[in-house]
Amino acid sequence: MAWKSQQHEATLFEGVYIDETSQTGHRFLVLGGIVIPRTFSAQFEADIIEARSPRLLPVLNSRGQAKEIAWNEISKGDFDAYKKVVDAYFSFAGKHLKSGLDTVEFYCSVVDTAVPGRRYIGRRGQLGFNREIYFHCMSIGRRHRHKLFHVYPDNRSTDMTMDRMKVILCRGIRKEGDTRDWPFRRVQF
Repeated sequence: MAWKSQQHEATLFEGVYIDETSQTGHRFLVLGGIVIPRTFSAQFEADIIEARSPRLLPVLNSRGQAKEIAWNEISKGDFDAYKKVVDAYFSFAGKHLKSGLDTVEFYCSVVDTAVPGRRYIGRRGQLGFNREIYFHCMSIGRRHRHKLFHVYPDNRSTDMTMDRMKVILCRGIRKEGDTRDWPFRRVQF
């Protein structure tokens, strides 16, 4: 079921951009989420892309999308290039957000992958990973009780459609007594 946005809701939307650390071979998995007012998403993306040049210019993948920065490949010679990207994130709010109501925030969830019975890789691991994305989004939804969300998790293989994830998120937060109509309006890779 989809919900059509109302005119009075235009300023309530936040984009939630989620990425994770490696899921294989490590004891802990970290899900990170940047939360930014949707009206500033395009400017934020432009600032990050500008900070990537010239050393870390986006390379397009087979679908014509810019590949992610490979943070695990930082070498001494690349430190300043990667630092420019981090600095662009931390300076964005001061440069662009003039209202005290608008913020850029970062939330992370640390997951112990060694909990008996839980899996985060392979076919069975999809459910475990989806569950962690769910809890991460719910945590953000609880902290931003008067906002509406467009959630963009990192692209991955899963049997669950993102429309299904959206419905599960909306029903889950409703069970906690939240009265917003469909606060998770979009969930897509």
